[in-house]
Amino acid sequence: MDLTWKERLKVQPELMSFESWPHIEINLLPLSKRKQFLRNKRIIATVIAGNSLKIVADEFGVSSSFVSQMLTRCLGGDDLSPASLTKALIPGTRINQGARKEPLSDISKPRGSRGSLAYILETVPNLKDQLDAIIVAGIKRARNGQNLTAKFFHKEFLRLLRDANWPQTSYPFDQQCLGYESCRLYLNKRIADINMPKPRKIREVLTRKTIRKPYQEIQIDAQIQDVNTHINLEFNGHNIPLRISRVTLFLATDVATGCRLAYQLCLTKDPTQMDLLALLEKIHTPWEPLKLNTPGLTYEPEACLPSALGELNQNVSIGMIRLDNALCHMSHMVKDYVCNVMGATLNFGLPAQPKGRNDVEYAFNLLNQFTHRFASTTGSSSHDKLKETKKNLKKPPVISLDAFNEILSVLITHHNVIPQERFGGLRPLDIMKIGMEQLFVPLSFSLINKRANPFLKQKKANVKWLEHENRRPHVNFEGLRYTGHGLNNSNIIRREIIIEYDTRDIRYLKAYSSQGDELGLLYAPKSWQSFPHSIATRKRVRKETRRYRILGADPLAGYFSFLMDNKELPKYATELLRVYKEYTGTSYELNAPLPPMETLQYFNRDSNDKGLLSKRIPSWSSMFTEEVLGDD
Repeated sequence: MDLTWKERLKVQPELMSFESWPHIEINLLPLSKRKQFLRNKRIIATVIAGNSLKIVADEFGVSSSFVSQMLTRCLGGDDLSPASLTKALIPGTRINQGARKEPLSDISKPRGSRGSLAYILETVPNLKDQLDAIIVAGIKRARNGQNLTAKFFHKEFLRLLRDANWPQTSYPFDQQCLGYESCRLYLNKRIADINMPKPRKIREVLTRKTIRKPYQEIQIDAQIQDVNTHINLEFNGHNIPLRISRVTLFLATDVATGCRLAYQLCLTKDPTQMDLLALLEKIHTPWEPLKLNTPGLTYEPEACLPSALGELNQNVSIGMIRLDNALCHMSHMVKDYVCNVMGATLNFGLPAQPKGRNDVEYAFNLLNQFTHRFASTTGSSSHDKLKETKKNLKKPPVISLDAFNEILSVLITHHNVIPQERFGGLRPLDIMKIGMEQLFVPLSFSLINKRANPFLKQKKANVKWLEHENRRPHVNFEGLRYTGHGLNNSNIIRREIIIEYDTRDIRYLKAYSSQGDELGLLYAPKSWQSFPHSIATRKRVRKETRRYRILGADPLAGYFSFLMDNKELPKYATELLRVYKEYTGTSYELNAPLPPMETLQYFNRDSNDKGLLSKRIPSWSSMFTEEVLGDD
């Protein structure tokens, strides 16, 4: 229903105040329209203030009908549509397209033809769709289309009207040109509308959203370091340097503050989910500085990782963790720890699209500027002139692995105390402290008052008892039989129990019944009790055992011997370092010294010489007591 300007003011009394109308900057209007626009504003403001139309018309030298027309333009119209208001005061502005209200022109009663074509298109069923189909077929050069011109389009229009039994005495048949000009204008307009490029769908790109809260988004990535290092083996008072293959660095950075949260140096080119879990654990573990043994290397004042700031940073809940599509990132252990324990969201992004993790990529770029300074660098590519020369490749590099680890620790913590321009001269650690104190940052209930161990896993296992072999009950785990006094119970024979184990050391398991009762510890065979070892190491030992046939009374010692025989190769030297640090319980601390060569030579024996092996590697020692390992 159309409203008059008086009815509009009754329905919307707030429009009685001209200050509530939209404001239009006069500087944006053409110079020729500014004077009339200001006059129209004064007229409307005076009328709304309560003055009569006659007085206002005399004051501004216009007619009363002009004032009434201006009010209708501003306030009149459909009650379901908003009023035009201020924009209707701009001279020459068309407020609406208009619709034909009078009957169409007829031979007996001739009338104007304005709006007649639009009325016919709305009145005749399917006429508009049929005309649009003809236009689209012509534009797309379809097989059933035609090369349209205004002349033939007009003929198609008249044909469709006759097919629809349109009166021959009504518009357009009562016109001299039969509505040709209206059809021509409609054809040009529809062609322009159809050829107009359609707007693209707007999708929300999360990586472009501004992150303001600490720990709201964390980016993690791994990169093989562009520098070669060495390790030292002591032999008769002399240090023997061995070149090792390049190591990989895992790095976690906070998007909102730019802080480096944690790092993990992996002794391999292909890190596993265990390395990633160790990095995630370090985010909430209090950071402690390394004991720097490299000359001239010191920490900057107040340099640290955010986990050293206090318990709040150690118990904070993480919102989203961005990773790439590496296989170790998508393991079930990582998903379970991140989603179920940390309560965070995993985002792997699109393949081969590192822009979604631009913060951590930039962090690696900054680190590479320092690693490329060493003479043993590989450079950014195989064609880089900075890469290590062929002459230097014949000898181990000068920089050791421990020194490189200390350098990384100093560089990463140093970044957290460098003033940043984007923070107005504040340091990333300052932004982290301000955010943790002033913003609402959620805490993780799984981390408060306890430290979640990402390497502690549980699974179900069947208790087996080979009674005819006169053996104790056991459970099978990673290819070995585990036994213990807790299994000597007829109530659990051939039933499922729950075993709990640390993936970094699987010499023993903790057993629980299906009701949750503790059954004690279960131990691997004595030949696998020599050293702590992880699941990955056991699988690798078993693989190398089958491949190189180095199985002896102690498979771990045999594997160590194989690595010692091939220590000159960087690949096996790196594996030797990793296995040794795992066996000695220092698999995640790089500053522990390697043993003397005599200690390592303890394992260097002929695997086929069982007599010599039995002298050097005892199959039993006092540490394997009956109370711990049983009678097997």
